Amino acid sequence: GRHTATEVPGSVFDAATPEKPAGAGTGSRCREAARARAAAQGLSLAFVLKEALSGVTVALAMVPEAVAFSLAAGLKPKVGLISSFFVCLVTSLLGGRPAMVSGATGSIAVLVGPIIQTHGVEYLFYAVMLMGLFQIVAGLLGVGNLVRLVPVPVEIGFCNGLALVIGFAQLTSFKLPGVHHARRLSGVPEAFHSFTDGEPWVTGEEAAFAAIITVVAFLISVFLPKLTERVPSALCSIIVGTAIEWGIVRG
Repeated sequence: GRHTATEVPGSVFDAATPEKPAGAGTGSRCREAARARAAAQGLSLAFVLKEALSGVTVALAMVPEAVAFSLAAGLKPKVGLISSFFVCLVTSLLGGRPAMVSGATGSIAVLVGPIIQTHGVEYLFYAVMLMGLFQIVAGLLGVGNLVRLVPVPVEIGFCNGLALVIGFAQLTSFKLPGVHHARRLSGVPEAFHSFTDGEPWVTGEEAAFAAIITVVAFLISVFLPKLTERVPSALCSIIVGTAIEWGIVRG
């Protein structure tokens, strides 16, 4: 007979069940069995291991990212770490969607820096809460559908600009720690602050090892997915970089 696809909420597949007349109990039992199989598959060992590996990868990658963006915004590292933890916790409990950003971002760090310089850290809490209210209102009004009207070249340009901001934000890790006599030049964008703040760069052997770790991690992130996708490239980059730091540099 003819078949219809019955969606099972929360499952990873659509169960095909025969179409039955109204009042027949066989269709209900088939749908209940499909839901049970979907729930069992969703809690399988492979699914749990995959989710756990994803969580560990994101957590390890987010720690240096949150610290770097905190320093780029002129905040203490613990501010970024605590904020990222609560953002990820809320997203995990309430749910998200594919490509949803749930952590520290370079675009927000660039905006937070001038706010702190002008009004102080005390106003940062109110700015973040107001931003959250704007996002909630925009979501309820369905403003996200307007993104479809944005041309693809504009989206690519925005992503490329954001990539430059994130990349420049990492340069603060190549400055000498504990040396704070930074200056800010008027008219210079926040993303280029590391080039104009006057703080000294690391030099000598320390700079060489830092460059080696950066290049190795970058190459692993780019080329490992072309060999295999079973192991997250970001996690391998972190493990190899940490091994070089503790096994060679500090060994």
